[in-house]
Amino acid sequence: MGGYNFNNPTYIFRFDYVGFKGLNVGGSYTKNNVYNYVTLKTVAPKNKDKDSLIFKPAFALSITDLHASYNDYNITAKVQYASVSHDEKVLGFKSQDGFLFEAGYDLLSEEDALIPFYRYEIISNKAGFEKSGNSKEANDLVIDKATINYHTFGLNYKPLSQVVIKAEYQSKKSELKDADAITTLSFAVGYMF
Repeated sequence: MGGYNFNNPTYIFRFDYVGFKGLNVGGSYTKNNVYNYVTLKTVAPKNKDKDSLIFKPAFALSITDLHASYNDYNITAKVQYASVSHDEKVLGFKSQDGFLFEAGYDLLSEEDALIPFYRYEIISNKAGFEKSGNSKEANDLVIDKATINYHTFGLNYKPLSQVVIKAEYQSKKSELKDADAITTLSFAVGYMF
């Protein structure tokens, strides 16, 4: 999925305020006409023997983002709201929105860092389904029509500013009836060039 050529520009408006040390507050708005390439398998799961791509007409896409972050006095915190909407049904819903909050504290305050943190995320498809209805295409693709909540507890260790060793425990819970919580434990190493 992607827009291309000079007859189909992407418009991006962004602002950020950094008037206080460690604080960033801002937002952005993006608008574009998107060309959607999908396989016949995707739009018609019964045609499992057909793999050819089909071309669907462009639809208008807009993304709105509001964000704020603070990083000073050993405190790291960020909050973000984002909303995606389009003027035609795509995979059965017209819009999605989500919210994220994360806070952590550096226990070392030296050249290296040890930061326990908590992150809360919520993603909602409800608004989009209420507007566009419960489409068969969305059911075929098993799209979650409810709000999904994520709670993550983690620990970041940075022996160098460019290197991070991460451990995270996450619980994911959908508001769909009879949905069980899904928990995961993950470890990762990252390097920033």
